Amino acid sequence: AAETYRLLTYGRIVSFTRQSIINDDLESLARIPTMFGRAANDKRSSLLVAQFALNSGAGATMEDATTCFHLDHGNLQTGAGSVLQASSLVTARKSMRLQKDIGGRTLLDVVPRFLIVPAALEHTGQQLIAEINPTAVADVNAAGRGLQLIVEPRLDALSATAWYLAADPAAGGLEYAYLQGEEGPVFEQDAGFEIDGVAFKCRLDIGAATTEWRTLYKSAGA
Repeated sequence: AAETYRLLTYGRIVSFTRQSIINDDLESLARIPTMFGRAANDKRSSLLVAQFALNSGAGATMEDATTCFHLDHGNLQTGAGSVLQASSLVTARKSMRLQKDIGGRTLLDVVPRFLIVPAALEHTGQQLIAEINPTAVADVNAAGRGLQLIVEPRLDALSATAWYLAADPAAGGLEYAYLQGEEGPVFEQDAGFEIDGVAFKCRLDIGAATTEWRTLYKSAGA
């Protein structure tokens, strides 16, 4: 199987006059690189979250012409039973364990590592992965054991009920890449000669895609 994607270039130029530089008593211009860096990190996160939107419903398809999260892929749970709770988490874990490689020959035994939730489900997610000292076997918190919680508030705009499981990134799944040699934002500064001032430029070459559906799982939560 082969999944392909490409990088796009994102950037912005901010200019300041000589007068604004002279009057910058609070040294706000010195924070420009930090703010550009924060914007670049935000762009990376937004591109990854956009993959969740594309991989749901009638979004982008994988190389087998099927959307990443699909019943045919065995990585989608819907209905009332998909609400984030211990039982639905058990179902999701089992489905990932039973995933098979290309051609359905070998069980992959995919182990989920991350529980990804919108801000609306942060409290529930923390409860499910919390370490407790049970006094009875029935109280053992086995469903959430070994999971690391990731709270992504950008997901709330997509769905306040949907949650996801993801395996270790080394196994494939959601992926982003930078241009070789420029692994992050590139910052440049240019002092004007004909124009009395200075311009700051930031450029980011980045792309994101879903490279493997077997390591991801979605539960609609409703």
